[in-house]
Amino acid sequence: MNHGKQLRLFLPDGTPSGPRYYEMVNWTGQALLMPVSRIKELINGSWPEFERPGVYLIRGESEDGHSRLYIGESENVAKRVQGHPVGLGFEVSELLLFSSKDDNLTKSHVLWLESALIDLAHIAKRTKLSNSTAPTGKLLSKAEHATMVEFLEHLGLVAQTAGFLYFTKAKARQDASSSVATFFLNKAKQGIKAQAVQSDDGFVVLAGSQASAHPTETLAKGYGKQREELIEQGVLRLEADGRYIFTVDTAFSSPSAAAAIISGYPSSGPATWKDGNGVTLGELLQRQIASYVV
Repeated sequence: MNHGKQLRLFLPDGTPSGPRYYEMVNWTGQALLMPVSRIKELINGSWPEFERPGVYLIRGESEDGHSRLYIGESENVAKRVQGHPVGLGFEVSELLLFSSKDDNLTKSHVLWLESALIDLAHIAKRTKLSNSTAPTGKLLSKAEHATMVEFLEHLGLVAQTAGFLYFTKAKARQDASSSVATFFLNKAKQGIKAQAVQSDDGFVVLAGSQASAHPTETLAKGYGKQREELIEQGVLRLEADGRYIFTVDTAFSSPSAAAAIISGYPSSGPATWKDGNGVTLGELLQRQIASYVV
């Protein structure tokens, strides 16, 4: 059973676009989200909390606009990240640093955390990692391992709250007892079938769904780029029959985005996705709205 968490956010500039400091009640960790333009502030004495062992996440875009993520560790994360914006091979936009408030993280701990985060990112397939190697985490005692597993769980929650949604698979269902409607997309001419559900993560296309291998010129540039990223990440895998297949449940921002990327051309999600009775998503939404009208 999930329990509520109390997360504290501090805006040192009083603006949402500047640095953001995160901490959680009953967690020894702390996090700092820093725009790349402010990276020098990490070593000018403003943030001594991060001049200590920890892990860090750096994200940005490649020259062709594809998202990128780098995961690292250091005994001084604030100093370590200073050379990264020009050395990672992609344009860095922001950094998320983690350390411990009680200064109890050791080199072995952060090496273990780095390895675990890389493993989780590979499994989730939410972005392309720029790490050239996959380090092996240090062996920890049973007690230390249990402590780091708990630390990692809280770290992941803070990372997701900060917008770094790279370490968990898309959630197609909220819990075993909830009843979630499944929607279907069928493109007979293309021989494509797909299934999806709505969840807190967005509109989630289920693993095993199919997608066209031949997008048309009418597909919006943004959707085309997203298709390329999904292929690059291994989310979409080309099969022998010439169609792509989703290897994991995949969250999209809207039903229309999912339909367009699957079909390879502009598609209206509300008109394309249908439930098991053949009723479109759009019609179901209209019925729901009508039921609220007095």
